[in-house]
Amino acid sequence: MSEDLFREALSLFQEESYDDCVKILSTIIDLGSEDERAVSYLIDSFLRLGDIQKAINAIRLGMNFTSCSTEFYFKSAKVLKRHGLYTEALQCFEKASNFQPNSPECVEGKASTLYALGQIEKAAFEYEKLFRLRPNDLNLLNNIGVLYSKIGDNLKAKEYFDRCLERDRGNGTARYNLSCLLNKEVPQWHVGMLKDLARNDAYNKALNTVVKKGDLVLEIGSGSGLLSMMASDSGAKYVYSCEKSSIIAKSAEKIIKKNGYNDKITIINKNSKDLLIGEDLPDKADVIVSEILSSEFAGEGVFKAINDASSRLLKPNGRMIPESGELMICLFEKSGDLLDELLIDGYCKYDLSDFNDVISSRRYLQQRADMSFLSNPFSANRFDFVRGMLRSTGTRLLNIDIQRSGECMGIAQWMRLNLAEGVSFENSPGSDSHWRIICYLFPRSICVRAGDILPVQMTVLKDAIWFQAIFGV
Repeated sequence: MSEDLFREALSLFQEESYDDCVKILSTIIDLGSEDERAVSYLIDSFLRLGDIQKAINAIRLGMNFTSCSTEFYFKSAKVLKRHGLYTEALQCFEKASNFQPNSPECVEGKASTLYALGQIEKAAFEYEKLFRLRPNDLNLLNNIGVLYSKIGDNLKAKEYFDRCLERDRGNGTARYNLSCLLNKEVPQWHVGMLKDLARNDAYNKALNTVVKKGDLVLEIGSGSGLLSMMASDSGAKYVYSCEKSSIIAKSAEKIIKKNGYNDKITIINKNSKDLLIGEDLPDKADVIVSEILSSEFAGEGVFKAINDASSRLLKPNGRMIPESGELMICLFEKSGDLLDELLIDGYCKYDLSDFNDVISSRRYLQQRADMSFLSNPFSANRFDFVRGMLRSTGTRLLNIDIQRSGECMGIAQWMRLNLAEGVSFENSPGSDSHWRIICYLFPRSICVRAGDILPVQMTVLKDAIWFQAIFGV
């Protein structure tokens, strides 16, 4: 009887009489038969009638059967996925994969569903499996790289972008994705820093001054490995260097080996706060060297990292490079060159000056710009790296003596690093440094006279510092 009813339902389906087909198929199912064909055509009938919910209910009915074919599970999975029921879709794809584990369609469906569920790492694993089934699909290599970058496994992401480019050097998508990854992981300022001869010379001199023969040296922030190699040449018994970026750490290892220091330096792919004595380091360091500073000085989590390192990883009476640092400020005079670089005025007859109101008043100045001072450089705050940061959050009032009359445009900020006794480095305006000058612009220029005092407020935050004048503003 059931077979006769199914043939009648099939005929009605072919005639597009879906309502009548549904009635007969429902009768077959009500008879208690686990008839996959009946459920499958019931699903299709409801879909053609536009009744999505009833189609989904029919899928759920079939999923409760003892067993169904790969085709049923695969078709059901696609319907569920199309309508956002990803968890149930994944169950169907997994059941289909039990029958055909190497079906590219099943693997791809499972991978895309895992991605939709936010299970990125599992999705990447399935896409890797799919690539083994479709080894000529280079888009898969690129997409796997994107997935790994999303979960922060940047080294593996780079590996897949590189693999794609090895086979297709002209693949613009992979080239772009690799470039975005590297710009994020290895910012462009590394170029200027490594080519900053004054900075390199100062660190080299400091290391030769501080490091003693037989010292255990720890570098925080491997970068290219340059400071570690300098430390080794300065007499260190051994150098450990930690780097949180997997891509930079891998590059540093390559550079260390290329330069012949692989038996003298170990690169550890960890944040310094995660280093453990006895596991990563054999003992506390005699010397800790770091250059994790920025133009803002207070950025990059420098305070937390240095405080942690000096308290946990440095021997009693150990030495640090830098020993201390100072935030230097000075009032600067309004000039045509500075107006051109720091402010927007207009174009032809168009006045664009109001656009300055929606740009932060803290702006960066390239070293090439000329700057005239109206006050002497002033040490606004000092940071002791060895004893821990002598700084606290809050607000301080600084009184700046005006040395020369003029129209003051704002406050310039830079840093002075005391690397070792007799060795310092400063990126003061006009110096040949890769670090930029930070300018805190006043809402409007202020006329000041020699002999006057201009009060300046310094606000110290957790990882930032802000300056502003409080007179006439």
